[in-house]
Amino acid sequence: MKNNPHYAPEKLLDMLAQVLRVKNDRQLAVRLGVLPSQICKIGKRLSPVSASFLINIHEETGLSLVVLRALMGDFRENTGPSAKHPAAPPPERLQELQRLHDLYRQPCIVQPARRTPAHTGQSSAST
Repeated sequence: MKNNPHYAPEKLLDMLAQVLRVKNDRQLAVRLGVLPSQICKIGKRLSPVSASFLINIHEETGLSLVVLRALMGDFRENTGPSAKHPAAPPPERLQELQRLHDLYRQPCIVQPARRTPAHTGQSSAST
């Protein structure tokens, strides 16, 4: 995607790690059914994100192909040979991506409030 100023496959991989709750590229590769080297090459932009890889991701996460393409900076309306990349991403796609980021950046487990001596009825001075 040499002619796309927004192309950033590493952002796609980072979001996938959050969505699938994996800690590293090796775990991500296992979840997506690919070799860890493929994840590494995509992250370093040595290998393109293939259509079959996007389909694997869709099947594992349920995220639409439009969203997956937008996560890596591909905001084209279609993917034909004559498709042009927009100068600026469409605002509605950016809003959708922001909602996705907000959803998965939330903590997984809600921590209970810490009990302080004031909650238990004890005074901290009575120690």
